[in-house]
Amino acid sequence: MFKEMGGCGFDVKAVRQCIAVQKLNSAEREERDAMTP
Repeated sequence: MFKEMGGCGFDVKAVRQCIAVQKLNSAEREERDAMTP
């Protein structure tokens, strides 16, 4: 899946990061967003 996305021009590292953030629960996500500039 990631190779295909990379071939289509997507940034695979960014996609992986988005998937990791989605797996966090809401409290962890809010804490992470608060620390991000």
